Amino acid sequence: MATHIGEDAEAADRVAFMKDGRIVAEGHPEELKRRYIRESIIDVKLAVKGLKALELLRGFAINGRVMETDEGYRVFVEEPERAMPRIIERLNASGYRVLEINASTPTLEDAFFKMTGSPLG
Repeated sequence: MATHIGEDAEAADRVAFMKDGRIVAEGHPEELKRRYIRESIIDVKLAVKGLKALELLRGFAINGRVMETDEGYRVFVEEPERAMPRIIERLNASGYRVLEINASTPTLEDAFFKMTGSPLG
């Protein structure tokens, strides 16, 4: 089966990541997540997203890795417990309303994003 939906691929026994028509990685979904995700992930849901919020979050992220989602952003960090209060403070000071923030479990889409620099789809 070919899919660009990470949740569908999570159910497979074996997955291959493709970029520009070439297989760039393959393995069991859990193996790929362990191989490519070494840091923690914070999900940040905002009342309204914006370019300034994205830039602020990049300042907290390892190598600026922030993935935009429908409701907010996924931020790749080393120490989520230390980063979360600082993220809330900076976003609030910049006029953004944080609806929800929490540490998250890595997904196959996160692994693909980390490896290729672009989200699935």
